[in-house]
Amino acid sequence: MGDMYISDKYYEDPEFLERDKVSINSFGLGFSENRVPHLVVFYRYLSTLNAEHQRYWDSFRAEKSVPMCKQYFDSSVAGDWWENRSLRYAIQEEIRLINEMSKAAFSIQLFREAMSDELPIDVTAFSIPSKDNFHHFVHTWDKILSDNINRKFFRGKVPLEDEVERNDGKVIVTPRGTLKLLNEWLEKVVRSSQKAELINEIMAPLREVRRLRQTPAHKFEMDEFSDDFHVQRREVLISIFNSVTCLRAFLGNHAKAAHIEVPTWLDDREIDVF
Repeated sequence: MGDMYISDKYYEDPEFLERDKVSINSFGLGFSENRVPHLVVFYRYLSTLNAEHQRYWDSFRAEKSVPMCKQYFDSSVAGDWWENRSLRYAIQEEIRLINEMSKAAFSIQLFREAMSDELPIDVTAFSIPSKDNFHHFVHTWDKILSDNINRKFFRGKVPLEDEVERNDGKVIVTPRGTLKLLNEWLEKVVRSSQKAELINEIMAPLREVRRLRQTPAHKFEMDEFSDDFHVQRREVLISIFNSVTCLRAFLGNHAKAAHIEVPTWLDDREIDVF
């Protein structure tokens, strides 16, 4: 749910066409019978657009009825304010808590940066279900997760580099990847009869996102359009959420992080899966 408008940079640009200085005051989500998300806009907001933009929007009209989701109906029609509990926002909250807990326990954040509310459309439910958009989706999430892990967090905890001696006696020093650092640190600090299962629950989704990101990077592919990409997208998001939730729960067991409160809706998994 949100609004759509031309940024100030282009709105104030005299060379930007006046006909394209348009906005949509409100839009939300709707779902088809097979749970494919659609963008929903009230006619009153489309009526303010010029004829050219109205024709453009009409070209994307769904062939069958797509009911708007309950959350958008409640906030825009019934007047009941919707509190954001989307799966994407739940991941954002988990990363915030992980940073807060790691800072309390080890005096340094595990992730270099928290997730911003202003995220690319790649990670929202509003993108067209295509192979190209799915690749952008996993690429963005890999940057938010693996690329965002703070290497300084592991300093003094596990080796940050690997040294390999060549046949000629020279030693090649290569920095370890962030996922390898995280995995080795977890192997060192986790104390549990289900240690292997816990570490796998955390690491497997992060590795899968990295694998999915690297797949299109090494070959050219024709774009494809299929509702299956929305299904894959939800599966990836659920696996990411499970990963960061397990990591946050593990950090929350540390004595110095025990005072940090976790929102009830997050712990009870009262989450809207879009």
